[in-house]
Amino acid sequence: TNAYYDIKKYLEDIGYLHRQGSGYISVNFLNLSEVEQDMINMGNDLPWIKLCIKRIDVTSVGDRYDMVKVIKD
Repeated sequence: TNAYYDIKKYLEDIGYLHRQGSGYISVNFLNLSEVEQDMINMGNDLPWIKLCIKRIDVTSVGDRYDMVKVIKD
C-alpha cells in the first residue's frame, strides 16, 4: 500500500532525486549499465515491483539547466 513511498525511499537512498510525479534523476552521472544494475537491485530488494511495473524509461540528458528564474523574472 506504500508502493510509491517505498520506491521513492529506495531510489533516494541509492542516489536519485525525486523531481516530479514518478520522475527521478541521478545525483551523479551514471552509465546505462549502472542504471540497469540499480533496477536489477531494486527488483530484488522490492520483489513485489516485478508484478506492478508497466514501464521504466531511462533518458540520458547531459547538462541540466534550471529555468525557474527565467519564468519568474
